[in-house]
Amino acid sequence: MSKPRKLICVADDSEITRALLRALFNKTYDIIEASSGADVIRILRSSERPLSALLLDIRMPEMDGWNVLQFLKDHQLAGKFPVICITAISDTETKIRCYEEGCAEVIEKPFNERLLVAHVQSIIERHSQNSRSSGHNTEWEQRAMHALALLDAISVAIISFDAVSRSIRYVNTKGAAFFPNISNPVGHTLDEGLSQNGLELFSGAVQEVLTTRRQNVRLYHAPNGNIYSVVFNALLDVKGNISEIVASLRDVTAFVQRRLALEAKISALNKVSAVSSDYSNSYYF
Repeated sequence: MSKPRKLICVADDSEITRALLRALFNKTYDIIEASSGADVIRILRSSERPLSALLLDIRMPEMDGWNVLQFLKDHQLAGKFPVICITAISDTETKIRCYEEGCAEVIEKPFNERLLVAHVQSIIERHSQNSRSSGHNTEWEQRAMHALALLDAISVAIISFDAVSRSIRYVNTKGAAFFPNISNPVGHTLDEGLSQNGLELFSGAVQEVLTTRRQNVRLYHAPNGNIYSVVFNALLDVKGNISEIVASLRDVTAFVQRRLALEAKISALNKVSAVSSDYSNSYYF
């Protein structure tokens, strides 16, 4: 017997956007559509099937996305399923507010279709894993997801690894760019998605964090020539055991280039100074 399909609610006042999202997801999920915030609330009140995700636009008639998020809080529905905000509003303050209001992710329009599907599947799978392991989202899990979301808001790539299997548990939009050959990295092991250079760095850092339980910071030279500062941290479950390792990557290419240029100037000045000193000494001698 095949497993029942999960249900996604697509909420957007644009019929074209809803049609596009329906076409992207209806091969894997059952889709229910809403053209306004009021429609979303009617669905939440009447649907006999639980949602696996809500793809929510912020600007909608009758009731906007903010009203929907407040409704979820007021009726103890926040955290029951992930809310992925898909919006044309791109300012940082709006993104941060979305995360503070409980969104699992914020994706800007226009979006990359392939990356969007991989990202939504990743979030749904992660939420399902958490639900299976605990029966509900614990306060600890909500804090961890909120921390990841805030890091995403400040343009940091996030990749999370299961501490036991070393498989990828979560990856945000920016982190997914490190796995160009995998449409949905979640569930894959490190050696399936990373280059040899990256595999050596990530595997070594993950092992060191597991052994020492301390933060590990390394530089990663990406295949595209960019340089990233990678911070590896262990996340502990409520029992104090390491449940996963989170790598956060920040592009430091410009900083490193400026530093190398400065070091080159200092080296050149030192050489000039040394030559000048030798000449002076020989002259007086």
